[in-house]
Amino acid sequence: MDLKLEIGIDDIKFGMKKSEVEQILGQADRVRIEKDDENKMMLDYNALNLRLSFYPNEDDKLGYIECSNKDLSFNGQKIIDNDVSFVKKEVLGNIITEWETEEYRSFTVHFNEKYWITLQVDFEKVTEIKLGVPFKNDEEYKWAI
Repeated sequence: MDLKLEIGIDDIKFGMKKSEVEQILGQADRVRIEKDDENKMMLDYNALNLRLSFYPNEDDKLGYIECSNKDLSFNGQKIIDNDVSFVKKEVLGNIITEWETEEYRSFTVHFNEKYWITLQVDFEKVTEIKLGVPFKNDEEYKWAI
């Protein structure tokens, strides 16, 4: 699985509709509606450790990706289960140099707003990547398609 900053993962791109995603990945293992978040629809693909969220207020376009797949890589470098310092410096460091860090009780998150990427970290290892469709400006999303 190849991480593509500002675009998505592999052939899954921000701005796709559910039907387009299903043509590529097949039927999701779980489809659910997040009632606390404007009825956002989420598709879970268990074998891929992948969750995709579609934004109802944006014509149901794919707007958020969560992935904990151990095969996820960027420029040939694995991300999941790698040391966060290595991922930030060696894997993503040529593109992303500034990170906001927040500590929680049992994990830490490293976030970059420009690329709308979050590294979720436990015991200094990246356990999950979260990608949101980035913004062109304060009000418009930068859809990949």
